[in-house]
Amino acid sequence: PCLNHHCKKGKVCEVDDSNTPMCVCQDPSSCLAAEAEFEHVCGTDNKTYDSSCHFFATKCALEGTKKGHKLHIDYIGSCK
Repeated sequence: PCLNHHCKKGKVCEVDDSNTPMCVCQDPSSCLAAEAEFEHVCGTDNKTYDSSCHFFATKCALEGTKKGHKLHIDYIGSCK
């Protein structure tokens, strides 16, 4: 059921008890580790995320909160 069910960045498709596909926040630990420094991204919270996958998974977990609403990618690379 998840084959044609697309989710936003930071979310993954899971099937509920009635076999209905739904989007849930991705666990940041399920993201692949960054292979190079250039994969890091700096968030507007001045935190370096290992990759955009880690960033969007974290942002998803904060969805509906003031902090999550304000969190964006500031620039590519580790925070200065």
